[in-house]
Amino acid sequence: MALCFHSVMSAAGDEDAASRLFELANAPAVAFRTAGGAEVSIRQDPANSTTGGCVWETAYLLAQWVEREIESGRGRWGRRWKAHLCGTGPAVRCLEVGAGCGLLGVALAHAGGDVTLTETADAMRNLEWNVEHNPLPPTCRGSVAARRLHWGDPADIQAAVSNGPFDLLLGTDVIYCASLVEPLLQTLQQCMHTHSTCWLCCQVRCPDSHEAMMRLAPKYFRTVNTRDLSGFMYAEELECFLLELRLPLNAVEKGVDAVREKKRSSPREKAEQRGRARKRTRREDGKEAAWGAIKT
Repeated sequence: MALCFHSVMSAAGDEDAASRLFELANAPAVAFRTAGGAEVSIRQDPANSTTGGCVWETAYLLAQWVEREIESGRGRWGRRWKAHLCGTGPAVRCLEVGAGCGLLGVALAHAGGDVTLTETADAMRNLEWNVEHNPLPPTCRGSVAARRLHWGDPADIQAAVSNGPFDLLLGTDVIYCASLVEPLLQTLQQCMHTHSTCWLCCQVRCPDSHEAMMRLAPKYFRTVNTRDLSGFMYAEELECFLLELRLPLNAVEKGVDAVREKKRSSPREKAEQRGRARKRTRREDGKEAAWGAIKT
């Protein structure tokens, strides 16, 4: 019987979040209900000596955060995801690095994503088992597959992007070993296109690894932002945060942006902006005058 994440975290009692999550991490299996009502059941493998043997707390957190972004339709991939669910666009192609037991990726496949879960060879057996035992219903617009991906391995990276780069890249608690930070960054960079977004949900488990990530990430990405997760269950208590990574624009996109900027700064555009501003001012003045007349 799988231990349900939502039931454990919402149960009455004095236990703090860390204690409840420890209970989940040591269960043979855990269950997670998606925002759409699907329940995924994930087998854990405590005997596995790798980091992929259990569901880390950041996986639950990022699953909930991404579901909220999908619902709100924020950003390029959020709008695309909603369009796909409405049948008016292709699926968002998602890559999860260091997927572990697969909870995050399986949940997002049930939400309609085209998801590829990746892990090292040592963790693949349990990951593939969880993919196989959480089949998507016929009405689901998502898909899910698992494959091996050793960070920094050219052959694995080439195989992962054989159908093209990914729109949305995700990882949870993947910054834990300083020597793996640069291979991870290289892998993420090579699996993205210029409009991709990468979100890593993290805790500072290893200060040296975190320092290496913040120092090396600007070498590979034009955008390196951190975002707090205040308001999300247990995020503040466990000091979890999001790291956003985006690639530099390519030459064509830079040219398009330059044309837009030039147009915005041209005398004609500036005159049109001033004209629009005057119209807004007149409208506001008219509203105030009308409101004043009503009050008198």
